[in-house]
Amino acid sequence: GVALEGKQEDEAHELLKLPMFDVSSKFVESMQAVGYSVPLEKYVAFRIFDVNPAYVREMAGVGFGHLSADRLVETRIHGATPDYIREQRAAGADLSLDQYIESRIFQITPEFRAEMKSAGYPNLDRDVLLQFRIHGVTPEYIEELRKLGYAHIPAQKLVEMRIHDVSPEFIRRLAAAGYHQVPIDKMVQMRIFDIKPEMLKALDDGSD
Repeated sequence: GVALEGKQEDEAHELLKLPMFDVSSKFVESMQAVGYSVPLEKYVAFRIFDVNPAYVREMAGVGFGHLSADRLVETRIHGATPDYIREQRAAGADLSLDQYIESRIFQITPEFRAEMKSAGYPNLDRDVLLQFRIHGVTPEYIEELRKLGYAHIPAQKLVEMRIHDVSPEFIRRLAAAGYHQVPIDKMVQMRIFDIKPEMLKALDDGSD
């Protein structure tokens, strides 16, 4: 009784959505023909994010056939489209679908790779570029460090510095307290243990 009525109401509500998003029976049949017999809300999502039979065929054409409905929509949401995948492959990036999506989310572009090359970091692999993007290692950060006397820092060390907030401002605070060219590992340790440059200076001043 009541449960069935509720279910019918839900279905009626779903059906009301269909014309709004241009989910016609023709569209549903066209998606079923390419392997997508899915609940109504998935057809609505297909329409919202412009997933159609041509897109399904194009994704299959770049090696990603038989994707779930959710995965297809995800590629559209993040822009990991066949065009993007072809661009990435032309630039030498032959990746999994997850990696293409990740590359789009974190903007690991040929331009970013070129910027890093100009900053002195050529031929970085994608995982390192991803860490740079996630943790905010930018050409500007590298240049600021160089001006403060820290050049040719290994890529992983740059990531470590960012994770522990060894910032140019922190290095300047160290210099103001009288500590110049402190080794990177020591600065990382100071950050981990929350040792402030001013605290060290006060200890030094007190020991005179």
